[in-house]
Amino acid sequence: MGRGDGSARSRRRSRRKRDAVSGRGRLEIGTYGDISTSRTSSGTVRAEARYRDGDGAVRKVTATAATAKQAKHRLRQKLHQRNAAPGFGVALSPESTVAELAAAWLEDVQVRSDLAPGTKDLYRRELNSLVLPTFRTFRLREVTTGRVDQFLKRQSLVSYAHARHSRVVLNLMFNYALRHDALHRNPVAGTARLKQPVNKPVALSLWAAPFIRSGWSVSRRFRFDGCTAERTRRAVGSRARSAGGGGCTRPSSRRSRPARAAASRSC
Repeated sequence: MGRGDGSARSRRRSRRKRDAVSGRGRLEIGTYGDISTSRTSSGTVRAEARYRDGDGAVRKVTATAATAKQAKHRLRQKLHQRNAAPGFGVALSPESTVAELAAAWLEDVQVRSDLAPGTKDLYRRELNSLVLPTFRTFRLREVTTGRVDQFLKRQSLVSYAHARHSRVVLNLMFNYALRHDALHRNPVAGTARLKQPVNKPVALSLWAAPFIRSGWSVSRRFRFDGCTAERTRRAVGSRARSAGGGGCTRPSSRRSRPARAAASRSC
C-alpha cells in the first residue's frame, strides 16, 4: 500500500518536472500555450492550444484548415476573439499599447453621465494633441515613472498649462488601466510636482506712465461723475418739488418710475 502511494507521488513529481521543462507551466488568465498541429482522418490539419479563460479554467481550443499555416492563423483569430469576449471587460494588459488604452478610455469617457460634453471634447483634444504624439507606440509596461516625469518636464519648458493638462489626462488614463488590471501602479503618481512659474513684475517706463495714468483717470472720473450727476439731479429735483418750485421739475422732463429705477441701478 505504501509502496503504491510512493510510486504515484513520484509519477506526479516527474510529470510536473516534465511540464516545467516543456514550457507547460501555469497559464495566466487570457493567455494560451504552444500551438500544435495534427492531421485529421479527412485530410485537413487541426491546430490546437490550451487557453485559460476568465474564470481561471484551462480549456482546449481548436481550429481546422487545409494547411498547417491556415489552421494556426484561424486558431489565433479564435483565441483573440475569445480574449475580447463580452463579459470580461476591456482586454488590456501590460503588452497593450498606449493608443489602445487611449481608445478604451475615451470610449469610457463618452458613456459617463457625470461629465459635460465640453469636458469630454477637451479630454479628447488634449489627449490627441499633447499625449499621444509621444506615447502612442509605447506599451503600458514601458511607460515608467521616469519617462512620464521627463515628458512633463519637457512640456513645462514649452508651457506650464500644457504640462498640467498632460498630467491630468495621463493620470486619468492610467487610473483607468489600473481599474482593468492592466497595470499594478500608476506611473504618474510618482512624478515630481509641477511648479507654476512666478511672473516677475515689469516696471513701467517714464514715458508710458503718464499715458496710462491719464487714461485710467478719465475712465474712472467718467463713471464716478456720471453716477454723481444723476444722483444730484434727482436730489435737486425732489427738493424743488417739495418746496413748490418750478425750474427743473417740468412734467415733460420727468422720468417714469421704470426709467428712474434703471438709472439708479446703473449707478
